[in-house]
Amino acid sequence: MDFLALCRQILMLVALAACLWLLHLYSRVLPTAALVAAWVLLWLLLARALFLRARLRRQGWLAVYLRPQGSLSARLRGGLLMGLVQSVLGAGLAVLLLVAVMRSADPLIWLSLLSLALLLPVLSAILQRGLRGQASDLYLGELAWRAASAVLGALLLAVLTWHAFGVSYPDFGTVTLEQAVWHMVGLQQARSEIALVALQAAAAGDGLRLWLGQQLLPAPGTSLWQALGWVLLLAQEALFVWSYLLLCRVVVMCEGR
Repeated sequence: MDFLALCRQILMLVALAACLWLLHLYSRVLPTAALVAAWVLLWLLLARALFLRARLRRQGWLAVYLRPQGSLSARLRGGLLMGLVQSVLGAGLAVLLLVAVMRSADPLIWLSLLSLALLLPVLSAILQRGLRGQASDLYLGELAWRAASAVLGALLLAVLTWHAFGVSYPDFGTVTLEQAVWHMVGLQQARSEIALVALQAAAAGDGLRLWLGQQLLPAPGTSLWQALGWVLLLAQEALFVWSYLLLCRVVVMCEGR
């Protein structure tokens, strides 16, 4: 990869992070039509990224087990059914990502996303150079990008988890579950009714998780409930990180074409 191509990738990913930040700033005052348009754009980008990943995995599988000139290989390479499945998954991820962007107010989160946008193309280029001669030329770029995404994605997940662990939360130790949930729900505001419902649903989930954590786990310990709570937290943050990495990949692929 030449220097100009690397700079273009960095600029594209910085622009992506900036667009998500602007969406965060104005999402609560945008009308429903604008938010639906933002969701559709995220959906299309994520669905394309998921489809390309699934088709690449299918190509690798077919190359191992089937002859490329066979009719079965052509039928199984991935088409409408694969596209529909990945579109449904992309729609769900787009909702989760949009709600997460709307709720992510801490500057540390956005600094982390910007840092990933700056480092991801650089690390991918370094790994691509190191893997040259070891990996297939056809999949060298994809392999380097996935390796870089795995490393930086794990770091981003660790940062977000550490941040979530250190943030101060309301004290729900002496209130009922209903009071805790309604307290979190009542803090949400948005111009769009759809956005308000989504924010309230996410806030209700936070209230439930915090109430259960403070009622069942008043002090740090090693229990099944605590482990389950951490699994849920990690799953939520992992979906956010994965969605962002998928967006980064599809933006870079569009720039390359």
